[in-house]
Amino acid sequence: MNEPIIPENKSIVLQISIVRWAARILALLLFILWGMFFIEHLSYLIPPYEETPAWWVWGLQAVHLVMLLSLLATWKWERAGSLVLAASAAVFFGFAAGLNGFLFYLVTCLPIIGYAYTWWRSQRLTEG
Repeated sequence: MNEPIIPENKSIVLQISIVRWAARILALLLFILWGMFFIEHLSYLIPPYEETPAWWVWGLQAVHLVMLLSLLATWKWERAGSLVLAASAAVFFGFAAGLNGFLFYLVTCLPIIGYAYTWWRSQRLTEG
């Protein structure tokens, strides 16, 4: 499983590490960005409010929370966190962001591209 690193592969291992950390840092920055929106939107759900928010508002806020938690989860569980991130971001932005939803989805899923690259590169490295 942990095969020795051949000297000519050191640059590839370094490249994998750099891309992985870039994806993690981007996930953290996106967590902060979307987390600020999440906190701001909580004000709609805290009394006193004129009308009780509709059930779908609560549901979208819950999906938003799942999206935020999945951004953090990618630090420990890259694949599982990425799957949950892709699904929750699609649902959240599909319903909440209107015409900008696809762009927001793509930006939010950028860490997944970094993680996917590291998985692919690591697999090729271990295959020979």
